[in-house]
Amino acid sequence: MIAVPKVTEQSKKGLEFPKVELHVHFDGSIRFSTLLDLSLAKGTPLKGARTVEELKEVLITHEPANLSKVLEAFDLFLPVVRGDKDAIERIAYELCEDQAANGVIYFEGRYSPHLLTEPGGPVGFYYFFRYGHCYES
Repeated sequence: MIAVPKVTEQSKKGLEFPKVELHVHFDGSIRFSTLLDLSLAKGTPLKGARTVEELKEVLITHEPANLSKVLEAFDLFLPVVRGDKDAIERIAYELCEDQAANGVIYFEGRYSPHLLTEPGGPVGFYYFFRYGHCYES
């Protein structure tokens, strides 16, 4: 997982123009605070993390690594959101909020439905196709 730099008032002033992002990974854009809330609510703290800082230590790769090392974080946290309609909707809504706060007027979110769904669960493969338009900024 990659930590997104915090946007400050000073950095916003230097970038005050509308932005477009054409390739944003949905599952890589989850707020750490949201992931922590979800994991604790489900009684599955990720490697014992009970604070946002502890969660960052668990998920952020601090050493040079290959793609496999980076993707290990996804294997750890995706089960917390997989098949959870409310969690997925919350994450999508917050992604829109975060993009708007960063001056993004249009973005295209990417996702892998098979990684976010469970067979027979409330969030099926076609859920994203039926409701994806709700998440346009």
